[in-house]
Order: sequence, then C-alpha cells, then structure tokens
Amino acid sequence: MSLKITSDPDIWREEVLNYKRWHFFYLPDWYKVFDSVIKKSYLAYTGEGFYFPFQIVGIPGIKMKLYSAPWGGYGGVFGEEVGHESVAHILENISKKIHVKKVYITLSPDRVEELEYYSDFN
Repeated sequence: MSLKITSDPDIWREEVLNYKRWHFFYLPDWYKVFDSVIKKSYLAYTGEGFYFPFQIVGIPGIKMKLYSAPWGGYGGVFGEEVGHESVAHILENISKKIHVKKVYITLSPDRVEELEYYSDFN
C-alpha cells in the first residue's frame, strides 16, 4: 500500500473532490475549524482509492490519540470497497509514521468505536 498523509487543505480538497461521492464531513474545512496547538488534522489516502481523514490530539510522541473525526464528529473511512481489513491496513501504515496510543473510529453519527492501537515506534 502506498500511503500518503497530508495536512495541506488544497491537496486534501482536490483528493476528496475527485472522489465521486464526497461529503462535507470529509472536506478539510470541517477538520481545520477544530485545529489548535495540540490538535492537527490530516488526510491519509492510498493508490487503491481509500481515504481516511483524521485528527491527532496530543503532544507529538506523548500519549497521542487519533480520532477519525474531530471530537467524535462523523467522518470515518471512505472510498471504494472499504472494509475493516482496509481500515486496519491504513492504521498500521499510519502508525509507522505517527506514534499513536489510542484510535477512535467513528462508524456512524451515533457510535464511536475505541481501539487500543500501539505502534512499534522506537
């Protein structure tokens, strides 16, 4: 999997708008509103057509948490034929680049699934 991670809103917007079923909650504008000193928004995307907008909360390298949308808002993974295996693969690749202690994935507006996810960060 060729995983790219960007926080650049122009690249992010272009990637999402190229996807035929884009939604407001996947656009960078939704995430940037919630950015702060300890919160930063990113889009992970692959050559296989999977997209994962997420937000990192915490001090880099110290108890960082990954949210699939700002503070549990609805975002989540989207793209062609996205399944749990694809999500796990994306998280595995993200963890190689960013040290994350916990992952919160929003599966629907009503449900948030918390995963303990520890990378092999050295």
